[in-house]
Amino acid sequence: MPYTRALSLRVGALPVLLLTALVAVLYWPSLAALLRVWGSDRGTYSQGYLIAAVSVWMLVMRGREAAARLQPGLGALPVILGLGFVWLIGARAGIQTAEALLLPLILWVAIRAAFGAQVARASVFPCAFLVLAIPVWDVLGAPLQAVTTQAAARILWLVRVPTAVTGNFIHINAGTFEVAPGCSGLGMLLVGLATAGLYGEMQRQPASRRLVLFALAAALSVLANWIRVAGIIYAGYLKGMNTSLVRDHYGFGWVVFAIMLIAFFPLARRLASAPAAPGFQATVGVQTSGRHFGVAAALILASLAIGPAWQLAADWREPPHVTADLPQDPSAKWSGPHAAPQGWQPQFPGADAQRIGVYVRGEQRITAFTAAYAVQRHAKKLVGYGVEILDEDERLLSDKRIDVGGQAVAEIEAELPKDGHALVWLRYTVGARHFTSGWWAQLRYGWDSLLGSPSSSVMLLRAQCHGDCAAARTSLTQFVTDTQVLAGT
Repeated sequence: MPYTRALSLRVGALPVLLLTALVAVLYWPSLAALLRVWGSDRGTYSQGYLIAAVSVWMLVMRGREAAARLQPGLGALPVILGLGFVWLIGARAGIQTAEALLLPLILWVAIRAAFGAQVARASVFPCAFLVLAIPVWDVLGAPLQAVTTQAAARILWLVRVPTAVTGNFIHINAGTFEVAPGCSGLGMLLVGLATAGLYGEMQRQPASRRLVLFALAAALSVLANWIRVAGIIYAGYLKGMNTSLVRDHYGFGWVVFAIMLIAFFPLARRLASAPAAPGFQATVGVQTSGRHFGVAAALILASLAIGPAWQLAADWREPPHVTADLPQDPSAKWSGPHAAPQGWQPQFPGADAQRIGVYVRGEQRITAFTAAYAVQRHAKKLVGYGVEILDEDERLLSDKRIDVGGQAVAEIEAELPKDGHALVWLRYTVGARHFTSGWWAQLRYGWDSLLGSPSSSVMLLRAQCHGDCAAARTSLTQFVTDTQVLAGT
């Protein structure tokens, strides 16, 4: 038995752990971006470290249980190459979420290629478990925020607290509470789902029972957040807005969540009463020769390394020179560009060049903005976190594609804070190609930058609406026609 355990660890757990470490090293830029997300103070994904640690631990244990026989499946090599190429496009385009989502899949296919189907089947859950630590769940934030606002107001009504709801604000006599994005309960929901997933896996429950456990954990997590928000507002109602619970309520939320877990486990034991799924059969004995495995290992390593090596080589290229150009001394009675007054200020973090100016023609007034990038990467790209086309207090009303003299632009109509409206026309450029969708522009940049160094830019034109936006649309059309501002962008 001691020999069996040692062999199981040597040919099962250790190789799986080494392969996991190899994938982490090769794809370190994507993993480092995830670590920054997990390290955000009190962030939605701060549980990511724990989820990653549990996933690695489970991979090691599953590898030991399956006693990997080192049976490479080289048929998976084309899949590794394909995933590596998709990852490369995402990395070049700076699409961090796509990169992160591919990491568990690349790891799993690498395990399948190196150790065969048995270990791969055992590794499905540990790899899939990592998805709960990847920031793809933010789309649930706004709906959860809205539902939490209404549910908390309803709970307060039940305990006879007079409330009024405006958007995500709850008004009581003592003051006004905002159910901010951080109060949506998304973090609690993800921890609850992780708890349910781990419980179902450790109990070896069939898929149908695991879905029930997920539903139970999700319901309890959301309910806990409703109670948390309502409890904080109730404390403000009883003791005023300066009470300690109102000022710092982070810990209170996790106390409520811990109580939820106390309720979850007894219910989970009752629901998880189905027979456990068959366990993994441990098999010992190395059936692949050292020479054969050495060749297979080299091929797998090469397949995994091609994408990261290409990305590294592309980063060494000389970037192009870029400028932010606006029309100078335009004809047709337009004057400008004049210095833009304080007001609309688009945000394009990391732009290598940018400029804003105002053009005037009689009563017509157009504000033009352009930003250019020599190289795009995380936090330095045309679209993504930190990029803002509208000001913080402006609300998007519509976003559509229109044709202006044979040129396509995206038209955004925004509602201003003082009952006004504005139109913004925008177009992205990558190399010599134009786009009205920022994400298509990002993907095109990722593709073009595989072999070249394309520059990229965005042009924004804005006009204030007086009454309806027909006159503003006419002014924008006149400006584009007279200045040919979009002809060279």
